Amino acid sequence: MNSLEDPLIWWNGRYERLTRVRIHPLDRGFQFGDGVFETIRVQKGRPIFLQDHLERLTLSLKALGFALRPEYFPWVNARGERVETKNVEKIIDHLIEVNSLSGCICRVKVLVSRGVVEGLSLPEPTKPTVLIMAFQYCPPDPDVYDHGWDIITVKDIFTPYLARYKVTSYLGYLVAKNCAVKEGSAEALLVDRSGNISEGASSSILVRKDGRWVEPLTEWKLPGVTIRHVARILSTMGHEVTSQPVGVSDLYKCETIWLMNSMAGVMPVRTIDHRRVPDLKKDLAASIRKTMFGRVEFRVTQKPKGAF
Repeated sequence: MNSLEDPLIWWNGRYERLTRVRIHPLDRGFQFGDGVFETIRVQKGRPIFLQDHLERLTLSLKALGFALRPEYFPWVNARGERVETKNVEKIIDHLIEVNSLSGCICRVKVLVSRGVVEGLSLPEPTKPTVLIMAFQYCPPDPDVYDHGWDIITVKDIFTPYLARYKVTSYLGYLVAKNCAVKEGSAEALLVDRSGNISEGASSSILVRKDGRWVEPLTEWKLPGVTIRHVARILSTMGHEVTSQPVGVSDLYKCETIWLMNSMAGVMPVRTIDHRRVPDLKKDLAASIRKTMFGRVEFRVTQKPKGAF
């Protein structure tokens, strides 16, 4: 079995083949979804927004009661006080090299679970499970960006309390995504407990209405890394960007709707609940993707796992 079929991953401080990694049946990540993760785009050997992703991951770990011990978390400095990227960059470089992914666009996933520890609250982990994995990523084709996505709103699935953290308890989002797939759509938007738009099943949302870009304002969503950079780029280009609550009915009046995440960048929306969105602003979206990612060139060496 070669490296494409059985890639090398980083597991609890050492490198191991994916098929040889063993997670304990009592690991709380398996038992309860008690863990957090980040997904990072790597292009031309450069992890995009790595510092931001590791800082968000660290904030989630702190909030959920993980002690930040550098022997388990290679991005934490010796005192557990600051996020540093150099060790993770070395791990990513090695995984890309040994897995024959050089020259590819890659999807790197950093995943942490609480490991095996007793208790039904949030006990401090004695030995968390930490994985870093790299796979090839194939971005959407250019014509998909040009045509935009058809998406739906899901009004009976609410973003949970833990939406503010990128937790591994992801089933609700997958159910929402499945609702979209059943309707022939690409993504589902979820609402918060007040009925306002929160986020997509695997994306953040930014809309344009009355000449302004608006990020939906709610406590019940993940603070997006990509949307923060998109908003900054738009602001430097002279666009007004603000935050306010956005109802489902407000979406139908928007001039433009964009979805974004760390892998695909900015994806224009063509229809929302089968209603046509007037202006995709696809050229502007393409310009922002180029600013974030540069020119997209990649070679296919294995079947990509996942799309958006």
